[in-house]
Amino acid sequence: MKSNIYYNILLSRITLITNLGDFIAFFAVLILIYNSTQSVLLASYTVPIKSIAVVFAGLTFPKVASYLSFRSILFYSQIISGILILLLAFISKINTSPYFTLAVLFFQTIFNHYFFSSRESYSKSLATHETQRTFQAQIFHSFYSAQFIGPIISFILLKTLPINIPLYVDVATFFVAAALCLQIPKDHLKRYEYSILKPLKYIWQFPALLQIFLLRSIGYWIPIGIYNYLTFSVVQEHYGLSLIYSAWIYSATGFGSALASATLKSSTGGFLIKFKNVIKNTSDAKIALIATVTLGFTRIAFISLPTFYIAILVIVVAGMANGFNAIATLSLRRKLTTDNQFPEIIGLEAIISKITDWAVATLCFLLISKGIITFSIGIWCAAISLWILSLFFLSSKLRGV
Repeated sequence: MKSNIYYNILLSRITLITNLGDFIAFFAVLILIYNSTQSVLLASYTVPIKSIAVVFAGLTFPKVASYLSFRSILFYSQIISGILILLLAFISKINTSPYFTLAVLFFQTIFNHYFFSSRESYSKSLATHETQRTFQAQIFHSFYSAQFIGPIISFILLKTLPINIPLYVDVATFFVAAALCLQIPKDHLKRYEYSILKPLKYIWQFPALLQIFLLRSIGYWIPIGIYNYLTFSVVQEHYGLSLIYSAWIYSATGFGSALASATLKSSTGGFLIKFKNVIKNTSDAKIALIATVTLGFTRIAFISLPTFYIAILVIVVAGMANGFNAIATLSLRRKLTTDNQFPEIIGLEAIISKITDWAVATLCFLLISKGIITFSIGIWCAAISLWILSLFFLSSKLRGV
């Protein structure tokens, strides 16, 4: 009989394959919209559109999980996503309407979030309290590796081949991932009547859970939403490069995050052994605090450096901070929830976090388009909010988890 570690590794491989395709296709979608609108602000709006889709997915995932096994959701989310992107690849040859492209992106993002939520729920059920951080890091190492490699492949494909080729590559990764999902055994968790509103009844009873929930659903998504939306403006307006060069920002972030996850997924052998041992004995809350402060400084550096190539090096550091922070806070969330609570918390967090993401991105769009603020002021706001946010990890509620 195969071990829980084996199945978590299998989930990691599926994550690598499907997210590799996602990152390859994302920039093709971005360029499709930019080519039809000639507006970087409108093309960048793909980010908040994806956020609204996640809100809808968060509202519906608990109900879907009440009736289908997590393995079934993993499988069908990949099949349906593949069909949607295949449709976009065909239609893009004859019709480049940004509205159709955004509609496909919206629905595919819903199923992508179903995959994410089911994978996290299944992985959590495989891990013990002590191995939650390790299993989480193992999953996210694959995600960050895809984020590092995918944009580079996308950049090369878009520079040399027709724009729909990255979409076909994405389709292939979905179907390969779906085949691998069939190797995962059905989860034997008792089917539970999940509810999106139920956390509002019990979350107040657990102060540490409430705190990490608010940090992850609102606190982080204010600076993240600003930065994600304005990244493309910084690349084009500050560094004077075309939109496709934003792929290198994503890749550098993925590389740094992969380094962080490699450090956290194992405590023995290999990469930076002594550093790993230090990290092993450091609480999740302290890791998140240091990473959040560091992330704020990298945001300021991103809009202050004279050349794009130096900025890429800073983004690698930002990626490391991002990886440490994401894995530490997700580990805290895993440790503070039961298996039955977890899908409900994921659903509610998705709704609130993505509404926050959409709201701050839309606010940036309105303020910048009207000339009230510049993208530099927006990035400064993101950095300051990160520094304020870091103070909450000094709380005794989280330090003892």
